[in-house]
Amino acid sequence: MVPTYRSKAPWTYFNGSIAQLLTNNNFALILGTLPSHAAHKLRTLQLESGDDKWIWTGAKDGVVTAKSFFKHTQDVGTRSRTWSKIWKKEIPHRFSFLVWKIRHQVITVDSFLQQRGFPLASKCRCCKRSQVETMDHLFASSETANQVWSCLGSLVGVHGPFVDMKSLSNVWFDQADPRSQLGLSKMIAFGQGLWDIWKYRCAATFGEALSLPHPNRYKMSVLNMIKIRLNGFSPSRSTTNSNPASLRQTEILTLPKLKSASSLWRPADQGATANIARKGHLSAIILRSPDGRSQGAVLSRLVPLGHFQDLCVLINCAKSLAEASGVHLKQIQWDHDVAPPSSRKWAASSIEIIIKTIPRSANAAARVLLRHHNEFPLNGHRRLSNQQLPVEIYLMIQQDARML
Repeated sequence: MVPTYRSKAPWTYFNGSIAQLLTNNNFALILGTLPSHAAHKLRTLQLESGDDKWIWTGAKDGVVTAKSFFKHTQDVGTRSRTWSKIWKKEIPHRFSFLVWKIRHQVITVDSFLQQRGFPLASKCRCCKRSQVETMDHLFASSETANQVWSCLGSLVGVHGPFVDMKSLSNVWFDQADPRSQLGLSKMIAFGQGLWDIWKYRCAATFGEALSLPHPNRYKMSVLNMIKIRLNGFSPSRSTTNSNPASLRQTEILTLPKLKSASSLWRPADQGATANIARKGHLSAIILRSPDGRSQGAVLSRLVPLGHFQDLCVLINCAKSLAEASGVHLKQIQWDHDVAPPSSRKWAASSIEIIIKTIPRSANAAARVLLRHHNEFPLNGHRRLSNQQLPVEIYLMIQQDARML
């Protein structure tokens, strides 16, 4: 018996259309080679009648317009600017290279080595509990990362938690404007945080003893580093809002350098403290509560009456400021530019207020306020509320309060 010969189906050219793919006899085999989510979309795909057509993915309706094309080019330009920000000269090179490696996902965490065929058991060195060490986990959500970003975030008003590097870098780096002091400070702090996490991880990997410093000390060291890196930086974008509620999220560049214990400002235990600074005929007085909060300030242009008479005018001005603020003035502080120690003894013997001579560095807020006298028209005494204080002065007062 001659066997029956069955010819194969003729070979057809695939024209790239979805309709031809769905009608293909080998469609089930094709689906088996695709990821599950892609196969599901193809199975549930509903085609419209008619021929296939080209669509523009830059718009929801698929129609290319000048507006959608311009928006697409702007998005590409934004991504390019994000990459160029890494190499700003104010950012230390070690931070730039680390950010570049993280962006390219070539940092040698355990998951990176496993994907390249290295058999190893993974454990995050920055967590007490056993966690697989991936780049997202190590830099965004590990225990060490949470401590670092919580500490640095309090400096510039960035709040977590973060679940992956995309959300972390978007808030800290992509949205930061390198033309402003705040934006560049965020970028430097972001690089410092990544560097410290990676340094801690590597030390733990090779058995070296390393721990993060105390949060206050860590924040002060980062602020000091930012101030040094931005020395001479001329921003083209700056924060002008002087509302105290938002100042914690504004420029931190103007904070003074890290102080030694002998030069820290200290208030009275009870009652308000007035800090007085003087240069020629100009004087500045800042009134603060026992916890260091600002309660107002006064800028004055003195009429020269004599050394002791001028001191009496300054003391009376401080007392008037305290009365207007509804607080009891307990202590007056000034530096050697205001009066010598002999004058302090004379003034202390004539009034029931503690008078102290403090270092110029401890009186920095009042001294810097003198430099802003051109911003306010002075004809005698000019009282300033917290909302009218320059950003620089308010942040210096905030830093003194944090150091108490």
